[in-house]
Amino acid sequence: MKRERAYAIRGQGWPRPPSGARPREERLRRDERDGAAETGCRRRRPFKLKPRGRFIVLDGPDGAGKTTQVALLAASLRRAGLRVVRAKDPGATPAGRAIRRILLHGRDGSIAPDTELFLYLAARAELSARVIAPALARGDWVVCDRYSPSTVAYQGAAAGRNPAAVERLCRAAEGGVRPDLVVILDLPVEAGLRRMRRRLDRMERKGAAFLRAVRRSFLAQARRNRWPVVRADGTPKEVGQRVRTAVRGRLDR
Repeated sequence: MKRERAYAIRGQGWPRPPSGARPREERLRRDERDGAAETGCRRRRPFKLKPRGRFIVLDGPDGAGKTTQVALLAASLRRAGLRVVRAKDPGATPAGRAIRRILLHGRDGSIAPDTELFLYLAARAELSARVIAPALARGDWVVCDRYSPSTVAYQGAAAGRNPAAVERLCRAAEGGVRPDLVVILDLPVEAGLRRMRRRLDRMERKGAAFLRAVRRSFLAQARRNRWPVVRADGTPKEVGQRVRTAVRGRLDR
């Protein structure tokens, strides 16, 4: 002990190990070999973890510019060196695109309300299983235009259904694929309708009162789940900066 203490005092920082003692790393290797010999197990290489993908949803009422902002956010993430998959709900798969044509471009009154709800859920199940889950497993990031919050708003609250019951159906359709972040793009109904100079789809033709109920549901979901709400007024560049700020604020933690 005197020799060890003197060695430390001379400025080496640690006492000299006693004669015959092995360094810690060598002891660990020896213990590992002994344990493998006793159990008959081969040593395994350490796991190599893949980079984790993230799933971001941009949602909100009609006319808020979600499709534009999904494209801008995906481009920004790619510039940061990330692999990004863009998705659209309903859509992004052959089955989803066929369902989208039926849902949004059919004649008014041609689809029963329950049929409408379950068609949206079927498209989401296909999207989750065929596009989103495989992308996340590869470590890619996914940016999606709409997801379950839209179903809760349009086919749930605004349609007079219990939103909690619709949420349970959405969880089943998602198959465990949940967003890491939902960003709600918010815009007053009148402003959104002014932006949509094209022909309105079936949801948009349901009228301003229906669309106001949709907007209220999005804001209620955001409050309940603590999702960021981004003002969608302004130029695409201005809104895009707000979206990127919201994403960095939540996912850079």
